[in-house]
Amino acid sequence: MFRALLVVLLAVAQIVAPQASKIAGFGMTIANAGGSSPPGPEQPSGYAFAIWGLIFTMAILFAVRQALPSRRDAALYQTVGAPAVVLFAGSCAWMLAAQFYGNGLVLLGLIWLMLLAAGRGFFRTLAMRASLDAFDRFVTLPMFALYTGWLAAAVWLNTGSVLKFYSSFAMGLTPSIFAAALLVLIAGLSLLLLRKAHGYLPLGLTTLWALGGIAHANIVLRPNTQIATLAIGLALMVVGYLLWQRRPVVKSEF
Repeated sequence: MFRALLVVLLAVAQIVAPQASKIAGFGMTIANAGGSSPPGPEQPSGYAFAIWGLIFTMAILFAVRQALPSRRDAALYQTVGAPAVVLFAGSCAWMLAAQFYGNGLVLLGLIWLMLLAAGRGFFRTLAMRASLDAFDRFVTLPMFALYTGWLAAAVWLNTGSVLKFYSSFAMGLTPSIFAAALLVLIAGLSLLLLRKAHGYLPLGLTTLWALGGIAHANIVLRPNTQIATLAIGLALMVVGYLLWQRRPVVKSEF
């Protein structure tokens, strides 16, 4: 019961945490915590971060459902309860650290921890997919998938931000080469996760959303043809993999 209530509190806290510096009257906004001004070519357009609104909404729905007396002891919620606690707590901690500590290794460690927790929750839920009811198929599983897919991009963007913060300029690389390396890492990790998830569509769509946001930023906001082309090319690779996973399987009669 305690863990179920903790999940609810942390899910709600994720919505409040981004406003902590305003409430406290000191600190910085999360947007200013990265220390990269102007943003590098790897940064997506601002609209891409709207995905957190959907993620947090699904997290609240999940948290309330798993805390209901009739569902509290369900096998799924017992299985993903601990990953949910770590994920939601890590999310709150990351947002608070961003506002009151700023960029650095603390943020980097927290976001990698979030990815590990999200991935654990996602793959545990995916393994129980056949037994999920409608709510868990359309809320719980996609929620963990969206967390995992977005964090698979965010960890590399955060890693790049920390490297810039601590080095003269990311080991001497030009902004475009540095951004290109990060995009390849994002696509590589995302494809590995998609392979393990057998092409689970919401996971792939989240990756496309992230790459699309990067492409948009490099077409409209700060034109960079090379990075925009790379982002679109990597997105097409993800689309191709999703289509390949959904190809009809022809069974041989021999």
